Amino acid sequence: MMKLGYYLLPGLLLGISGCASTTPDSEVDSVHYSQWAEQQAQQNAEAAPQVAAEPVLAQLDEATPAAAENTSQASQPAAFVVSANQCWVQSVVRPKPVQKPLEVVTKDSVNKIQVTPTQLSQERKQVVTKDGVTMYKVEPPVYRQVKERVEVRPEIVRTIVEPAVFEMKKEVVEVEAARTELEACKTAGVTFARENTARTLCARLIPAKTATVMKKTLVKPETKREVVEPAVFKEVTRWVLETPARVVEVPVANETAELPVQVVAQAEKVDEQQVPAEVRQLTATEYTGEPQMVTVRAVCDADLNAPMIVSMQNALQSAGLNPGAADGKLGPRTVAALLEYQRRHGLAYGALTYESLQHLGVVQQ
Repeated sequence: MMKLGYYLLPGLLLGISGCASTTPDSEVDSVHYSQWAEQQAQQNAEAAPQVAAEPVLAQLDEATPAAAENTSQASQPAAFVVSANQCWVQSVVRPKPVQKPLEVVTKDSVNKIQVTPTQLSQERKQVVTKDGVTMYKVEPPVYRQVKERVEVRPEIVRTIVEPAVFEMKKEVVEVEAARTELEACKTAGVTFARENTARTLCARLIPAKTATVMKKTLVKPETKREVVEPAVFKEVTRWVLETPARVVEVPVANETAELPVQVVAQAEKVDEQQVPAEVRQLTATEYTGEPQMVTVRAVCDADLNAPMIVSMQNALQSAGLNPGAADGKLGPRTVAALLEYQRRHGLAYGALTYESLQHLGVVQQ
């Protein structure tokens, strides 16, 4: 008979045989794990009954919530078709961890105000002790003598009209236009016909009629010309105002004195700067789902081989875990990497199950 032991990882669960087995503490030292697994496999093989070659229908509890005390709310047992040489375990499906980025403000943003004080400087300032005034002075007008031509009669323009010149010419004009008329006539075809039923018409051109008339043709049109009679001037002498009388302002300056004073060389300057908040990027872990008890198929001792373990180690390495060297041995680092993979992906926890191997792509579904 084939040995029906199966590999359980730390946190061992019960097998399908229903036999109670002594499991190690939940924190078994990984160094003694291989020795404990061999002893546990021998105990399960001795306690396992002889199995028939035909499949056996077993009633296994798929999920048994620990807090459920009311039997009406308990899950109904699910039926599994169990074949010979198969191993099954009852395991825990832990809530699936989900990594999410978390941004934490470690220091709020503030307004940093920097004030540059006012800077003063010493100067001397002139102060008016007596206001100035404006005096006014009148300057008389200035004349000059000029000779000027005065127009006593304006220029006169007279217009003389010259009559038009005509010439008599003969001109032939058309009084009736040429035209074409149809008149009755005889033709050879109609004359020799036995039955003369057709009417013959011939087109005749009637020439145009003309008449001769005398026409008075304009040779030179009527024109006009201007005759200008110049203006008549007389020379006179007169006094012309060259500069009119005006009022001139005579300003009287202010009387001042110098005093030492302080003036603002540079005004106060307020510089306000927004200091951004200090943020720290963390990774938060959230868990989806609730813990569940499930029954899944595990890998038996006889089915476990080095190529399967090497494929699993390579798949765990590709998933970002550290199963150690791909040596085909189910060592502590490989077991720890498998448990971490089951915890991350919400798989049945604590045993080398076909569910985990299928999820890793080691075996086909």
